[in-house]
Amino acid sequence: MPATTLSPAVTDARTPIQSFLQAPWVPHAALGFVGLTFGAFALVVKWLLQETSAWELGLLRLMIPALLMMLAERVWIKTRLKSTADTFKLIGLGVVGMWFVQLVSVFGVEYTSTFHASLIMATIPLFTLALSLLLKLEPIALKKALGVLLGFSGVGLLLTLNPGRVAGLPSTFLLGDALILVNALAFAWFLIQNKPFVNRYPPFTVTAYCYSGALLAALLTTMIGPFFGAIMHGNPVPTLIQLGQRLAALTPHGWGWLMYLVFPASIMNYTLTNFALKRLSPATVSAYVFVQPVVAAVLGFLFLGEQFTLMMGFAGCCVAAGLWLVGQSSAKPRTQTP
Repeated sequence: MPATTLSPAVTDARTPIQSFLQAPWVPHAALGFVGLTFGAFALVVKWLLQETSAWELGLLRLMIPALLMMLAERVWIKTRLKSTADTFKLIGLGVVGMWFVQLVSVFGVEYTSTFHASLIMATIPLFTLALSLLLKLEPIALKKALGVLLGFSGVGLLLTLNPGRVAGLPSTFLLGDALILVNALAFAWFLIQNKPFVNRYPPFTVTAYCYSGALLAALLTTMIGPFFGAIMHGNPVPTLIQLGQRLAALTPHGWGWLMYLVFPASIMNYTLTNFALKRLSPATVSAYVFVQPVVAAVLGFLFLGEQFTLMMGFAGCCVAAGLWLVGQSSAKPRTQTP
């Protein structure tokens, strides 16, 4: 009788952490965290602008995370990019998606209201979907289109339900609104351009290299500051020494809010966004921006004494339903290999 051989059992070589990260709900949970933590961005910036200028805050929020990310990449991650072209492309993406976006967002919040800023940032999914269709990066999906429309409707409802927020807008609100709109378009472009890189490299590595470009641009800004100050309502651009002096002069509350912008709102959120972008389309990732105005409305109720109504809750449900539709359209059936 011929001997029979048993084929070895197929085992999953992934670690428990890797298996957990591969769960289909994980990138959506990561984006939910990003939406929740970044929803407080405009409010925190307003508080910090009582202790710093917009230039100081924008540059500190860029340079501190950049130094930390680059150090961590060199010491622990140590990923080597496949080509010099990839290095320069990521640096360029960092200049647009981090240096430009973060500075413009800070100035936009300074010149307009927190709620206007949160509302206009909700146009990011629309820009992302439009650019994706224009560049033929993904086909239009009915559920995704309906989800984006429903989410944007919920965000718009938040503004119409509380007209008292519009009262007392600063005289520069049109400039602020325009800056936030440009910020939304630039970030949508950043998400689309970043997608190929997160498919090839770890999300942390992509974030770190982008931050290196942002750091170079920030250092250059401090060197040719008078030019930038002249085009932004004459706001003086600080030198590196002045930035250090500003850090030393921050109150404990100021330090706490700055660390909030550095860690959850910058390092973690950019890394988690790139992590989700590795698994989901740019349009799906950007749809979670709709969470931010809802969070801003809740924070206004908790910390600013603003009224919270049942209709505002309905608007939040519209946003949640829109995100669910987008999530359903991004779910792809798993195929088994023989």
